[in-house]
Amino acid sequence: MTADPSKKEKTKGLSDQIHELAQRVDDLEETLRRMTDPLSQATRLIERYIRLVTFILGSGTGASDILFPEIRDPIEREIMFILLRMRYGNISQITQELRRARGKASRSVVRKKLISLLNRGFIIFDEGVRGYSYSEKTRARVLSLLAFTDEGGASGDL
Repeated sequence: MTADPSKKEKTKGLSDQIHELAQRVDDLEETLRRMTDPLSQATRLIERYIRLVTFILGSGTGASDILFPEIRDPIEREIMFILLRMRYGNISQITQELRRARGKASRSVVRKKLISLLNRGFIIFDEGVRGYSYSEKTRARVLSLLAFTDEGGASGDL
């Protein structure tokens, strides 16, 4: 029994279309990779800067005075650096990180410090993630000091 020539042509046509679609998907994947690679590199660079700043601050060189001169309380400063590392955190997460850094911390003290930082505009409370994060003012200052942007904070990501 021989196959119908029209079925053969349809099968060949479908096969060609599948091959063409597979090629298009490959092209799209390559384009996406080329677009995301620079973003990944930028993210790694920013993470390195944050680690560098954290190291400098932890070494007692006084760099924390440069980033947050208005924040005199050492616990509040540590909370700011925790939020810079984590991006977002609730009271429990921040307390846990503070315990790692300082050896002890209580939720009530962390809550008071967060309210103080919130009232002074250093941090915000994000209802979407139900946690605290650094404010746009803080982001702009850190990026400016890391030479990613001008004082206005117009570019860069943190």
